[in-house]
Amino acid sequence: MLGKTILVAVILLMAGCATTQLSNVVVNPNFQGPIESVMVMGVATNAQNRATFEQEFASLFQKNGVRAVQSRNPIPRFQAVTDKQIQDIVRQQGVQTVFVARVVNVSEEHNYIPPTFVYYRPYYSPFYMGSMWSPAYVATTTMIHIEVTLHDATADQLIWSATSTSFNPTKLDDVIDELGRTVIEQFRKNGLL
Repeated sequence: MLGKTILVAVILLMAGCATTQLSNVVVNPNFQGPIESVMVMGVATNAQNRATFEQEFASLFQKNGVRAVQSRNPIPRFQAVTDKQIQDIVRQQGVQTVFVARVVNVSEEHNYIPPTFVYYRPYYSPFYMGSMWSPAYVATTTMIHIEVTLHDATADQLIWSATSTSFNPTKLDDVIDELGRTVIEQFRKNGLL
């Protein structure tokens, strides 16, 4: 019974590790919020990943009362445009801010988990002592680090920035969903929404 309890606890602990955390949050105190409009830019080489990211974040911003446009419509490929052209497109879209996200690193951490031994006395015999053990194993934690920034399109200055770390992601949609909820919550705390 104790062995099953330990196994269930380990499984629940591992399942609970699929989270997203923000670090290095910087807020420009001179920006007078809240955000009224935003262009969402997902910097990615994979067009489908970019489209998924921009759709989800544009939807999240709109649900929070912010007019949102996706950058992939006026800027189909980042490799083909200069910074000046991007600035012109942002002005043409008439947005107040630009939200940019890009993956900066994908890493793995390996942790050795030693074997465990559990000794127990069955209820039916005061003299017999049983034991159970779990073998040693290596637990791998995958981490995706994403830089997220919010820029003032009119004053060309940084409003907000952070680094997100997603642990043990299984699907891109899950990473985007968690990142979205985490960023929107932080924007509320910082008075940007």
